[in-house]
Amino acid sequence: MAIIDWHSRYVLNWKISTTLEAEFCIEALKETLKYGKCEIFNTDQGSQF
Repeated sequence: MAIIDWHSRYVLNWKISTTLEAEFCIEALKETLKYGKCEIFNTDQGSQF
């Protein structure tokens, strides 16, 4: 999973997991939000979401 700034295309955070559990996605999002909140959070609608 990667969290990317759509304007700059900068990778803000990323995680890799060998399972489909959502916990690693939530952890990556929490780590990213430490740097500020976003106006829009768009997902690819994968099974983890």
